[in-house]
Amino acid sequence: MSIEKMMNNEILIQTKSSFEHCTMIEFLKEIKKIGVKFKTLTINELDLLHSLENKTGYSFMTEEYFNNKSNPDLVFKKEPFNFFLNRRAYLLKESNIEIY
Repeated sequence: MSIEKMMNNEILIQTKSSFEHCTMIEFLKEIKKIGVKFKTLTINELDLLHSLENKTGYSFMTEEYFNNKSNPDLVFKKEPFNFFLNRRAYLLKESNIEIY
């Protein structure tokens, strides 16, 4: 699955500090340039896992952030894209997004 398909018409959930990071700012600018339409949701760290579990959207939070969480429906994708993002994607097993 391409990053364009994953992000298009979906909600990217991140913390305020993640959205303010220079790499994320540049990444989102480039994604918008190629025409990907998506929404963002800024959320505090305490509510992030809950939002993912409720299928609100997806996140690029690192694996270490979720290491102490145990939810069998939360799937960690080590290499979700054909480029190196220095982040990981977490998606629910039961979602509308196809994962290859």
